[in-house]
Amino acid sequence: MGGWEGMLTRQFAAMDPASREIFERAAGGDLPTFISHYANAFGFLQSILLTLFTSLSVFALGWFRPQLSWPSRLNIAMGVLTAGTVVGLLLLPTMALPNMFALVWISPAIVVLAYFLTTLRGARGVIADTLSGAWIKSIVYTIVLILLVLLSGLVLSLICAFHALTSMQAAT
Repeated sequence: MGGWEGMLTRQFAAMDPASREIFERAAGGDLPTFISHYANAFGFLQSILLTLFTSLSVFALGWFRPQLSWPSRLNIAMGVLTAGTVVGLLLLPTMALPNMFALVWISPAIVVLAYFLTTLRGARGVIADTLSGAWIKSIVYTIVLILLVLLSGLVLSLICAFHALTSMQAAT
């Protein structure tokens, strides 16, 4: 089993039994079907929701430099997100490693670093006039971006769980 379904199955298997039992009860004892429906919704909605939420970071760029045009803000945001996405995709195979569940925080931390370094590299002269301003605005922008990513992940998880549960109820 591969894809999101395989990854979720491995993560549930590595989960502590008490937490896994909560999901099994919510799924009516049929965790594999729940995971299958969840993974289908996740694969479809992840890029859509993540793009929608992270595009909101253009407002943060507007706080830093109000005279930046909307296309410029969007261009900067997408440039930073592209760097983080490339790094994240390169790290994705590590999530499938059997013992990686305990160190699941490493990949997101490296992506956050990529967001920060990409923003810092291009900030001076665009969203900040000084080096210290570039550092501060890069830190703030990275925090805003990560909060948006986390919020999109929360919304995505809720939608996928709702989809999985309603799909399972409809099948019975």
